[in-house]
Amino acid sequence: MPEQKPLLRSLQGFHGGGGTFGVVLKATSLASPPVALQTMIVSFTTTNSTHTKDLWTILTYNGLKWVDEGWGGFSMSNIAILVNPILSADKAVLLMDPLITYDNQLKSKGVEGASVVVTMFPTF
Repeated sequence: MPEQKPLLRSLQGFHGGGGTFGVVLKATSLASPPVALQTMIVSFTTTNSTHTKDLWTILTYNGLKWVDEGWGGFSMSNIAILVNPILSADKAVLLMDPLITYDNQLKSKGVEGASVVVTMFPTF
């Protein structure tokens, strides 16, 4: 890091203010190997509080098990997006069965916009 201090100083200016510029002649970046992500997205467009409660109940009930298996993500009132960089596609579908089943229930009830996407992104 000491060899980079002059570069940092020249890009910042002597007092950290504007009016200075620098030309970067050399840069080093850390490359990471590609990581495939298994992805699960369940969503519906209605704003029915019962559907939200049911979705969050499934997420809460299964959350610790899914975290132990490498899942992470986020949810809002009508969507949950979960990703996993560890599992195979078959194992991911198996573990996400509660959400897939829930989505099928929503579809059978005619819930507007009910959708489940299970996919793999080959690189991240």
